[in-house]
Amino acid sequence: ASTEIFSRSLVGSVRCVLETDIFDRLRRENLWMAPVASSFVGSLVDTALFFSIAFDGTGLPWVGWGLGDFCAKLLMVGVLLYPFRLLTGFADRPA
Repeated sequence: ASTEIFSRSLVGSVRCVLETDIFDRLRRENLWMAPVASSFVGSLVDTALFFSIAFDGTGLPWVGWGLGDFCAKLLMVGVLLYPFRLLTGFADRPA
């Protein structure tokens, strides 16, 4: 149980640091791209680390589960961040 708690904490920490770094680098250049890119990369790393740590060697079809999880995360990025893009698109236009 302690290994599981450690691995979940590690995955969450890696994702958080990675998303924050990517967001910070991109927000100065393009406001709407920062959350999209950071969410995409963070979700990819989070999914890959979690499923490989949690299910490797179990004989379960964890790769398919991981792909499904990643696709669900991408769907949420699109559904939740597309309206943000529409709103910031108005702010990006010159006056």
